Amino acid sequence: MKRAQIILSLILLTVLSAPIVPVKADTTAGTQKSTFSMDIAADSTPIIITSVPTFTFAQQKAFDLKTQSLPNIPLATGTTDSHTLTVTDYSGSGQGWQLTAAMNPFYEASDTNKTGEALDGTLNLHWDPTAITTDNPDTKTYALPAADSKPSSTDSAFALPTTGNTKQFWDTTITDPNQIGVKLGQGINTLTFADNTTLALTQNSAVRPTAYKATITWTLSNTPTN
Repeated sequence: MKRAQIILSLILLTVLSAPIVPVKADTTAGTQKSTFSMDIAADSTPIIITSVPTFTFAQQKAFDLKTQSLPNIPLATGTTDSHTLTVTDYSGSGQGWQLTAAMNPFYEASDTNKTGEALDGTLNLHWDPTAITTDNPDTKTYALPAADSKPSSTDSAFALPTTGNTKQFWDTTITDPNQIGVKLGQGINTLTFADNTTLALTQNSAVRPTAYKATITWTLSNTPTN
């Protein structure tokens, strides 16, 4: 036991009496990478109609509609109507969507059951195709709303009769092989109908001097047309 103590003492003395050697700092540079991850949850309604337009047309005289059709009733002025239609697509699929419209006849505003005399006609929607706003510029190039006529490069027209029949208005689904990968319809797609939107009403001898209303049903689908 004593021998062991002496050896230990000698070793300590040797270490303590050793010359001090300066230690240099490591000057070698290096890089390290941190990895971050995040999950994106799916939206409960990834493709949705965000806003629909409302229209109020100028007041007409009952006598005029009793005796003749009124083919060109303009929008009323000074209203707070919004003429904007917006479809938002955050699905990420890039497969596009379809939007259809159907319009029922005009009934007296107080006729909630729609059992009275109906007024028939056609809503003539107008818009400027160059003024459509979208998060995806390819939508404006390949997938503009359907136009029954194009009076000018800045005026497209779509006729919606009061028959209640469904009519396709906007289709961004991919039908052309050259469009694969374009991601049509994604983001926020906004169309504002122009002030030259008009209403045509068919002559009706039973019309009464009161307010009339009609409804447009917009239906959104993400099922491509075969």
